Amino acid sequence: MIISSSELQISYQNLEDMFNRALQKEISEWRKEKDEFFKDPFNNEGRVTGKYMPSAVFQIWLKLPKNLVSDENLNKLLLDCSESGWNVKSKWQDDERTGEEQIYFFVTKQ
Repeated sequence: MIISSSELQISYQNLEDMFNRALQKEISEWRKEKDEFFKDPFNNEGRVTGKYMPSAVFQIWLKLPKNLVSDENLNKLLLDCSESGWNVKSKWQDDERTGEEQIYFFVTKQ
């Protein structure tokens, strides 16, 4: 019997963990920007984050070879995100600098 190529795929748990770590990092940055805004929302001087309340829109890039992520696991991740209150769209594309495939997620709060 030939060994199945599915042995060389990341598990759903690995995919979910990577996504959650990246999302948590984005949320932490959002909280910093939000806190900075609310310290003095009318002071534009010295503000690192800009003049406006940050929007809850995140861009997440995961450097994963496409052939290691099954469509089933990706679809499950998108469904689980939706059930958790996130509107998530995904797209595979090549990194312009490295040529490596990456999965790009555009995440917004529902």
